[in-house]
Amino acid sequence: MAPLNAEQLQQAAELRDILLQLAPQNNLITPSLDNLGTSHGDLDGVPGSPRGTIRSRDEIEDNEELSLQTLDPDNPNLPYTVEQGRAFKRHKNLTGASDIDADIFLKTRNPMRHLFQIALVALQCRDLLQGIKADQERRYKLPDTLAKLCQDYAHVALLSPKARCYRNSNKGNPTIAKSIVAAMRSLGVSDMPPAYETGRCDVLLKVLGKALTDKRYLIKTAIMESLSGSKVDIATLTRTCIGTSPAQPTAALYQRIAFFAQRRCQASDQPAQPDDFEKENVKDKEKDDGFWKAVDDQLAVYYIDSFTSADRQRLWDTKYQADVRLYGPVDNTLPITLMADLEGWLSTVNTAMETCQS
Repeated sequence: MAPLNAEQLQQAAELRDILLQLAPQNNLITPSLDNLGTSHGDLDGVPGSPRGTIRSRDEIEDNEELSLQTLDPDNPNLPYTVEQGRAFKRHKNLTGASDIDADIFLKTRNPMRHLFQIALVALQCRDLLQGIKADQERRYKLPDTLAKLCQDYAHVALLSPKARCYRNSNKGNPTIAKSIVAAMRSLGVSDMPPAYETGRCDVLLKVLGKALTDKRYLIKTAIMESLSGSKVDIATLTRTCIGTSPAQPTAALYQRIAFFAQRRCQASDQPAQPDDFEKENVKDKEKDDGFWKAVDDQLAVYYIDSFTSADRQRLWDTKYQADVRLYGPVDNTLPITLMADLEGWLSTVNTAMETCQS
């Protein structure tokens, strides 16, 4: 076939206009002049195109219209028809609504509308996924093993001889619950929710907050009971405070329990206020006579910059010696753990508790 001359190209353009008007009846999506001029390998393309080739987007002249169409992979020079699309669609398992939407998409010749339809579907999928995620977070419950570990870690944290507060942490410092979470993550505790799943992490913090409330009450009750009736030495009192937790008795813990015991006698009458993650779980037992508030207030004094570590050690020892004089010598038949022999994970919790400051 001889190359098309200018007059023939003009006729082709007129035919193209007729085809565009008849497209709905002929099920053609976007017939284009480019294909009419280049559908034969030996034809000259329109100006700007090498002989017998289909130009790329970069080769289109600025004043030329770029027609977009989906081509049949078996014959890329032919426009993709609605019937071909429907035949392809029959191989897919679609719902009735999706089947109708697919037909509408096939009949749409406007590329921008095509893109917008795709964008709407993508946004709808995103909204659905976010809704599913939010629902899963609302229903999330800690695994039983992790919930039990929260009890143990909360108890151990409150018995840490390096703790700098027991209720609240100043703004700018992590709360006790968050410090415990950081320690658990560093130790590779199983079943911990990822940090980016904030909803599940909030559940974890609330569980830890409730555990801290319960364990504070347990420790305070043990100390109160030791002040009435027969005298209890500090070694026995320490083990009562430890209870069934995995905490280990050390000389430093003896000193800290002695500090608790002397503070109980001087506590104020102001009710304690639990930290933010415990407010929903506060029980009447937490609204006491300000025992833990008095403890935190005194610790804040112990940790002022003018006191060195040696100064604080002398203060702890003073409280310990006073307790021994008042409640009797330590029961030496009870074993004690050296700090050097302390289990590694307990040392990690001790370090984490230093980050909380009253």
